[in-house]
Amino acid sequence: MPIISTIGFVMYPTEKTMTEPVVQREVVITNSQGLHARPTAALVQMMKSFKASVKIEIRSKSADARSMMSVLALGGTTGDHARIAAEGVDAAEAVDAVEALLTTEDDD
Repeated sequence: MPIISTIGFVMYPTEKTMTEPVVQREVVITNSQGLHARPTAALVQMMKSFKASVKIEIRSKSADARSMMSVLALGGTTGDHARIAAEGVDAAEAVDAVEALLTTEDDD
């Protein structure tokens, strides 16, 4: 039986996803810095507080949200569509946190 996430991706359960929640969301990057050094460093640091595995996809390139170099290589800029996918016990909270970082202005 397929599982439909909040944005309409259809996922078929596997042995692993039957026990670990999977959350996916697509957002538009509105942070004026995009995914440059400072916001990426904040993202990687923030991921340390989550157990979930988090991936970010932009323009068909995917990165582990715990890897500074991988996220920087995405080259995400303001206006890009980013797909966030997380798997684990705190997947929903991790996706919410990544979305907030990508869509909120940093006042620094």
